[in-house]
Amino acid sequence: MEVINYTVKAGDTLNEISQQYGCSVAQLRQLNPFIVNIIEPGWNLSVPIHSSETVRATPPATTYAEPENLPAPPPTATRLELDPQTKPKPSASMCFAPQEKLACSSVYAEIIYATNEKSFWLLSAEAAGALKEAASQLDELIAPGQSAQERQQGLYACDLLDYFLEPKLANFLEGEQQARMLAIEAEEPLIADPRYAMEVRTAAEDKQREIAAKSAGPVDPYSRDKASEDNKRMLENHKKYQALMVLHQEWKHLANIAQAQAKRQGYVIEGGALFTPEALKARDIVQVYLSERAKLLDDKGQLSTFSIDEVAGVLQAAGEHRNRLESCLIQCEAELVSYYALYTQEAAKFAYPKYLDAILNAADYGIALPELALCQGADLEAGVQALKAYLALQLQQTEIKQRLFDKYETWIKASGENTKAPDSLVAGERTLWVDLQTQLEATRQLAQSNVSSTVPRRHLLWEPEQFMPTPVERLVKPDFPLREISWPASSSAVRHISLTLLKSLKEHSTVKWGANSAGKSAKDQAHSDFHEWLTSMGAVPVADQGAWFDNEGGFDVEQFHRQLTEQGYEVKTLASADQRSAWGEQLRQMLFMAGAQRDLRLFDSSPQAQLIRCLTPKSANVQQTVSASSSLSPNGIEASAQVQVEVNLAKGEIELFKLDWPKRSAARDIKVQYQRYDGQGVGEMNVGRFSFNLSAHAWGFAGAAILASSTITLTPSNTRYGAGLSALQDAQAPAAVLSAAHTQKSAAALTGVAANVQIDDGATAAFNLFAGVQAGIRLTGALNWAPPADLVALRSVSLPSTPSQHAQYMGSQWLSLARLEGELAGAAGVGASAEFSLSADKGRLILRIKAALIFGPGAKGTFAFEVGYDAVYELLNLFRRELHKNHGQPLDWVDGSAVDLFSKMNLLGLAGLDPGMLYLMGFDKIAELCEALTSAGKGGPIAHTIMNYGYPAELEQWTVEAIPEALGPMLMTLISEAKAFDVVSYERNSHTGVLTEVKTHYTEPQAWMLQQRAINQLLSWIVINAQKKGSLFTAQLQFEEACMRMSRFGSKSKTPGQSYCTNRLKMDNFMTEGVERLHDRRADEIRAEYRASSALLGAGKDSYCERRGYYGRDYIPGGIAKYTGAGQ
Repeated sequence: MEVINYTVKAGDTLNEISQQYGCSVAQLRQLNPFIVNIIEPGWNLSVPIHSSETVRATPPATTYAEPENLPAPPPTATRLELDPQTKPKPSASMCFAPQEKLACSSVYAEIIYATNEKSFWLLSAEAAGALKEAASQLDELIAPGQSAQERQQGLYACDLLDYFLEPKLANFLEGEQQARMLAIEAEEPLIADPRYAMEVRTAAEDKQREIAAKSAGPVDPYSRDKASEDNKRMLENHKKYQALMVLHQEWKHLANIAQAQAKRQGYVIEGGALFTPEALKARDIVQVYLSERAKLLDDKGQLSTFSIDEVAGVLQAAGEHRNRLESCLIQCEAELVSYYALYTQEAAKFAYPKYLDAILNAADYGIALPELALCQGADLEAGVQALKAYLALQLQQTEIKQRLFDKYETWIKASGENTKAPDSLVAGERTLWVDLQTQLEATRQLAQSNVSSTVPRRHLLWEPEQFMPTPVERLVKPDFPLREISWPASSSAVRHISLTLLKSLKEHSTVKWGANSAGKSAKDQAHSDFHEWLTSMGAVPVADQGAWFDNEGGFDVEQFHRQLTEQGYEVKTLASADQRSAWGEQLRQMLFMAGAQRDLRLFDSSPQAQLIRCLTPKSANVQQTVSASSSLSPNGIEASAQVQVEVNLAKGEIELFKLDWPKRSAARDIKVQYQRYDGQGVGEMNVGRFSFNLSAHAWGFAGAAILASSTITLTPSNTRYGAGLSALQDAQAPAAVLSAAHTQKSAAALTGVAANVQIDDGATAAFNLFAGVQAGIRLTGALNWAPPADLVALRSVSLPSTPSQHAQYMGSQWLSLARLEGELAGAAGVGASAEFSLSADKGRLILRIKAALIFGPGAKGTFAFEVGYDAVYELLNLFRRELHKNHGQPLDWVDGSAVDLFSKMNLLGLAGLDPGMLYLMGFDKIAELCEALTSAGKGGPIAHTIMNYGYPAELEQWTVEAIPEALGPMLMTLISEAKAFDVVSYERNSHTGVLTEVKTHYTEPQAWMLQQRAINQLLSWIVINAQKKGSLFTAQLQFEEACMRMSRFGSKSKTPGQSYCTNRLKMDNFMTEGVERLHDRRADEIRAEYRASSALLGAGKDSYCERRGYYGRDYIPGGIAKYTGAGQ
């Protein structure tokens, strides 16, 4: 029997082809196992012919000589006919197709399993030797111990780097169509949306005209006809838009063709991105789970659970109702109402079994949802109960956050119950919140640990609500030459060969490889090449789905061996029971029965995953992890840290072990510079020490990229707050060398614009080997921060502490400044040129740091992180200190949005609220609290808190370094109309330790006096600190700016000088009133101290305020103040 190639024509069927060549359909399917349901025109099929027959088809392009002494397959097996109502397991007759009986023995030297082809092959000694030699050669070329350059050269030699393309539509086209689409996209990158493209063009042209007009200088407006110019420009833009629409229509036509081709290849297009059906199915599975779980959640998001007996009882009752309804003939309404009532009242119990099934369906697809991850190998019910407890902890945390806000808001409002407790207003809530957060993190870590230790490993999806299918990161050309096989007596579960190396061994066989003709379909080129080589070497294919799986769908090697024996085959490497058992264990890790566990996706046979396994150290177990050494380096410099790469072989995924980098002990204080307020040089700021805590997870081509490069680069990410990984070096491909595996149809000579477009087919001389690799990497961890030493000292003084706590605070305390994970959109703000900058996005602080600050000179790029709540207190302290040093003038490293957020937090901090807890609430809640604080009638309660604050040193420090945007609204609140109020405080009995509630009533005069005391206290702190440090000028600027900003939002008016004079007059008038003179002997002294302090702080501006005072009938101080200085 000889085998030839037959090119499928339009209208061909397998039945017609089999009749044409005198063979059976089963033989055609056996020789071409890639056929599933249909065949398409252009496919190349292997068909048998007999020397005695006259072939009626066109002569084949390639013939294959039959090697001598080929082993013969056994006689044809009898196909079993089963009851069509029962779905059978695959039988041996379905896997062993009828063969032509040859005269030789049916004894084979070797057997292999091909993971991509999903089939076994029985091999002769010659074929087995050739495959083993090809595998050994590939191992030598890309051994893990070699340098990155040597491995890359080996990959090129095996043609394994030329087959990955960007997932763009043009790559689904060929020849002139591909060239034209690329030319259009090069001419207009925004061609998909011509209206937006025209807007961008017009905006750019307008900008250029503005620049040209400014450079040309002033122009006489009467020397030009603006209306005529505008009309002419409008007509020109209309013509350009029409031309753009014509180009768009041409591009759209090509895009439609490309989309159709992408769909034929199995891709799904959503939102302009390519997805595999498997990715979308994972999304559907997760959505079903979320839908079923939602039926069990109550109004507070808590999970309802039931025992098996409870669910069974409801289902049994429902069954009895249905039986009675089916037998009911008349007056069935009552029974129907009862059944409906049962279904409505017990809806959760009816949904519970579907909820559990959804969890198991996800598990069968390789996804570990929280319930499965928490069950620790026990019954799934244990995991459900653990998730229920986790959701209860989350609810408690949410309630605590609400209590925080309620307490703050209640304290701020004009009731007497808004005073601060002796220790801390929210000390209990803060402690509870931290404890709950610790428990939540422990639960998540337990789930991660359980999944990591479970074989086979699944992907943990801890937050299924956030799940998004991953678009295709790289297109793999169908003729990718890497093949993955497994055979007995191998130390590794899988071995790899390159068809390029296999071709180089052709002198050892009689195979004649097919040419790369234009008629050969790329879809099955490499597949048929491998298949044809095996077939021509006398190999016999056996489909992997047969009657050799156990009840759980796992591969049973003994049943498989028995089936081989019954079919008359003998394989020498399966003769040993021990060797057979070892190989069977390896196959159980990658071969599962289709349908037994539905869509079990615990082994990834994609080209990307095969490439990862090819690049890792050999292992006998693909469901375990292996380690490979690499080095991690900041982008642009040589310094690096050694890391271990952990590879999940079955899934084709890699993980980097967690590490601190640079090590905390080696981190040094970072000093950055900013422009001084007066323009005279720069100021220097110590921002403390930084250390990354990293853990990376990569998959697909990104994982292969990390393994193929001996150095991994830590780089800034442009698409989110955080960092990314990429390869450090570019790859160099041999120039003018085109792989024999490439397939490209010849096209007519191009003309016009298309003539300038170069069609690259993966063989360019130099290109970035791992371009776009970020799409396949998730980097998690934290940016840790040790604040400057003086801030640590300040914190140890200002906060209450036990001796052990004091020692901890005085040490080098590291805070988690920001989380690296979280898909967030890039925020517009400062940072393009600043070394260290702060901005705000949707109420969250965004910190940007130049990589060179952390890793030293030469490191490139800027990292951006979202600031966490636990470090915002120290960051706010750093901001206030540097603003104070800069005399209250704006800092160039802080964006206006961040200043607004800091100002509101500073104002509330002056009132005694915890900045960390405020930040946790979000910007909207902070704004609400500020509005409540600065509303009328709050002066008395605020003054009471200032004068009775538990830790005056802390409040003094806040006041001295208070930014004007916060100090101004505070002064405005303190001079608001005094009203009588009640306040509740707590005193601890020195003998019993019991807290006793003490209620105090303030009359209106007493409230007025209290507010005067508070104002005097704030100004006295500022003056005393300025005199002590010799910084009176800075204090005066702070006071002037605060008086200009005595408004609810701390903003400066368009006439700041006039605002200063007006607000100074209001404050003086408020402080002039001689309340409580007869009852408080220090009342007049306090007012005198205020006059001295305010005169000293206002010395620079008061002389520009011209006042006119008068007294009305009620003798209340009044008058007006006019600003006479410059700048208005």
